[in-house]
Amino acid sequence: MKKEAIAPWLVVGAGILWGTMGIFVRHFNAMGLTSLQISAIRLTVAAVVFLLSLLLEKKDGRKIDKKDIGWFLLIGIFSVFAMSVCYFSSITLGSLAMAAILLYTAPFFVLICSCLLFGEKITWVKGIALVTAFAGCVLVVGMGQGRFWGIFFGLLSGISYASYSIFGTILLKKYSSLTITAISFSIAAVVTLLCCNAGDMVAKLTEAGSVGTFFWCLGLGLITAAMPFSLYTIGLKNMAAGKAAILAFIEPMVAALLGATLFNEMLGISGVFGVLLILFAVVLLNGKEKILQNKIIFTFFEKDIAIFAIL
Repeated sequence: MKKEAIAPWLVVGAGILWGTMGIFVRHFNAMGLTSLQISAIRLTVAAVVFLLSLLLEKKDGRKIDKKDIGWFLLIGIFSVFAMSVCYFSSITLGSLAMAAILLYTAPFFVLICSCLLFGEKITWVKGIALVTAFAGCVLVVGMGQGRFWGIFFGLLSGISYASYSIFGTILLKKYSSLTITAISFSIAAVVTLLCCNAGDMVAKLTEAGSVGTFFWCLGLGLITAAMPFSLYTIGLKNMAAGKAAILAFIEPMVAALLGATLFNEMLGISGVFGVLLILFAVVLLNGKEKILQNKIIFTFFEKDIAIFAIL
């Protein structure tokens, strides 16, 4: 089978794996772990995997310029650390579907920042996409049933997710995507471990005292971080970034389905319509390549030269 034929399925697979994060959060919540502690487990396991991959990489991309340490700290703390903690907090305080959909407001925060920071003009296509996405968010937020903090942290996760684009674009001029990912996840892991009351976390995990707990921890880092990042990166080497960004939208769909089937978190008619509106906005935003050419939009990697696609 040709690589081009397999690529979309790799991206879809990545989206499905990302969509399972809620299952792990609910499991560790039941054990008494906080969002910070759950983030610490995920980021630490993923950081180890990414660092090992970086060490095995043949490219000489491991040397970091001292002048760029500040950028790595920003992307590690404000982007990776904040996004993980806020996203898990949104799941804990709200629903899986609501948290996932609000996370996917990131492309529109990127667009707004591009206008404010880089003077990017908002075309009629982008304007329609923004209005449509906003309407979709209003409907999705209605699913929160007044849970203000769940909505608040969900939007913060979207903003943090979007910031990865801005900082990542700057660093990608000098470093590989794997280098940026490994270092940013490592910084985020260290910060999370320092903030999460690690002693209490270890005590709770030890109290559970089963082999299953170990595999849950391992799965959190591998299934929701290392594996999907790898699948997405490989898939993007053989397909357009815009198409990949659209296919990856299966993540909130999976989260919504799992929330409904496993945790009885029903979307409702307005919620479903809101999801469709946001999906339409993402497709619209990524579909006009000629209009959006050379503008920073949204995705993770593209042939080792972009974390958030420069279409």
